[in-house]
Amino acid sequence: MNHDAKIEALIQREESDPRLGRLLVAMRHRLPGKPTYCDARAGIESNWTYVKRFTPQIKDGGLRIMEIGPGVGSWMIIARELGNDVVGEDLPVSGGMSWSSDHYAGITAHRGLPVKYHGFHKYLTTADHGYEPGSFDMIHSRGSLSGVLWSLTGGDQARVAHHVSLLLSLFGGLLKSGGLLHIAHNAGPPAEAWCAEIDRGITWDVITNTPRICKLVKA
Repeated sequence: MNHDAKIEALIQREESDPRLGRLLVAMRHRLPGKPTYCDARAGIESNWTYVKRFTPQIKDGGLRIMEIGPGVGSWMIIARELGNDVVGEDLPVSGGMSWSSDHYAGITAHRGLPVKYHGFHKYLTTADHGYEPGSFDMIHSRGSLSGVLWSLTGGDQARVAHHVSLLLSLFGGLLKSGGLLHIAHNAGPPAEAWCAEIDRGITWDVITNTPRICKLVKA
């Protein structure tokens, strides 16, 4: 079965799950704009398009991957379907920083996705994250880090740069040699600070460094 056929089979399984359908509908009613990720087919199809364009490394499987801010888990479930070992990290449920985590947790749990709602930002001040050093082939985040950095710092540029530096150190410790850090940003000051911090000369091999996409390889 080719990759497109695998993803279509995944979509059909998801669409035939009435419990998942009810969870996604309930989520959609709570959100402005009724985003596509609250529909099983639209959410997976849009993420599959993103995978083919930006993260094709996951298509052949066999990778150990962490996703930061998986939301309802559409990208994660694709990565798992393609034969990768995936874990997710998101903000704490009822933690005061993201009301949506309360709703995401029920959906990711129903999908059987291993997502921790510890608040990965806490790992900036503690090594007690439970992962072995060098245990991931890829760390991925799509749009989450910019918002979290803004929440943590109130938009203060110096504090954003400090947190970016800490995150790069944290992610570097979790990745294997040659592992890929892929960050897709929401545009704004945190994304610009992230790019600027990379430009300061950290010890990564830089594939792409823009306010939209940063791809770094651990040396």
